Amino acid sequence: MTRDEPDKLEKRKEIEKPEEIIDDITANLDKLHKGLTESATLVGQEIERYENIRPAWKIMSETQVDNPDIREIYNLGVCGLSAFRDELTDNWRISGLYTQDISRLLSSSDTTAAITSSSATVFQRVGEIKVPYRYTLPRHQNYGDTKAKLEKIDPSLCKTFESIREIFYGTRYDPERAAEYQSRQVFDHLFSILAPDDKVRKSPYWKRKTGNDSNLVTRPERIAFAANTHVTNKSTRQILVFSSKHMLSVYKVLCKAHNRGPINEQEAKEALREMFQLICDWVNEVDLESLESVDASTNYPQKNTGNKPQFPL
Repeated sequence: MTRDEPDKLEKRKEIEKPEEIIDDITANLDKLHKGLTESATLVGQEIERYENIRPAWKIMSETQVDNPDIREIYNLGVCGLSAFRDELTDNWRISGLYTQDISRLLSSSDTTAAITSSSATVFQRVGEIKVPYRYTLPRHQNYGDTKAKLEKIDPSLCKTFESIREIFYGTRYDPERAAEYQSRQVFDHLFSILAPDDKVRKSPYWKRKTGNDSNLVTRPERIAFAANTHVTNKSTRQILVFSSKHMLSVYKVLCKAHNRGPINEQEAKEALREMFQLICDWVNEVDLESLESVDASTNYPQKNTGNKPQFPL
């Protein structure tokens, strides 16, 4: 080190503020955390896919087939599975499957999983094979419009909505319970915005209760108000209105997540899938302009018009 180098080092230390260095460190760590979280979510979704198609392949492997064409299709399919397994193994050895590798491998996974459907179709000639390999929740690019609209409605609500998928696929222990809890939070948060208590109470969809909770606003009342206040398309409004009863039934299933002890995994997945899709449907049909100004006396059908939807209150 020359005589001038310590001076340069001292000057550099004086110029660079430690808090700014720490900001850079945390920013880079945050990027790494975000990438690893996204990777964990993507990997979790692929695990579900292959767990779901495994029974179909087990049936095909145990089915006696004399037709050489069908047998050839089966053999090629198994080779495809083997090739993807080897690709995963090689990538893990080389890089530990970091974010950039995960995104690239999804294409290979799609191709490999598609082999199952075509192979099972051919095997239908010798026996019934079901291929229930759909995801519980869609990939993130499949509900981009919903996220964009939620961001406009309430950014915090959008974050909670995105966390459902992140928790379900990125958590290793009891993901169904945690994801269901988040779904309930999204449900209540969304309808608290679409149907605020004071606005619902001024509407024909609210009825004063007896007892100590005389001002209580029920979920069916919120749904009735939201459908008739924020959904402009009449036919779509009817669909949403009459799906509300089913939505509330799903909600009750999700409430079971609060119970202690193990939950029914399949029941939880079905309820989570249904609730997630229902939330997307509601968000996609909401008229954003109607959220700007809600006049509870004019923005929905009145009691005597005969157009008021019937809800189980």
